[in-house]
Amino acid sequence: MTKYAIVIVPLDDEDGGGYLGFAPDLPGCMSDGETQSEALQNTQDAIGEWLDLQRSRNVEIPDPGSASALAQQREEQLLDAIRSLADYRKQVDADYREQVDEENKRLKRKLAELIAVLKDTPPRRLPNIDVEKSMSNLKPTRPH
Repeated sequence: MTKYAIVIVPLDDEDGGGYLGFAPDLPGCMSDGETQSEALQNTQDAIGEWLDLQRSRNVEIPDPGSASALAQQREEQLLDAIRSLADYRKQVDADYREQVDEENKRLKRKLAELIAVLKDTPPRRLPNIDVEKSMSNLKPTRPH
């Protein structure tokens, strides 16, 4: 029999305990056992049965290691997508910084124009207000 990788993992007590064995290269091919060695032997038997069934149905059988190769390919695609997003974010950040810089320059120009206008405008005199006199006209309110 061709050698397919087998993964053995413990099962939680809620799931009945023991161990689960599965062949990552063969979709749905799994078995279990009370011990690791029993799960391994049962999974090896399941692989033989899985292969026989697929052959009888004329279904293409994955090569050993194909799940690992597929996982690696997916990981590469994911990393490429992450790198692409990081590059896009850098570009967006650069564009945003450029917009912020332009807006800051525009605001500085407006502020400089406003300061120039205020320098050319004579100062206004505020009316003299006698605060004490204004306050004395207020009558205290009586509580009811």
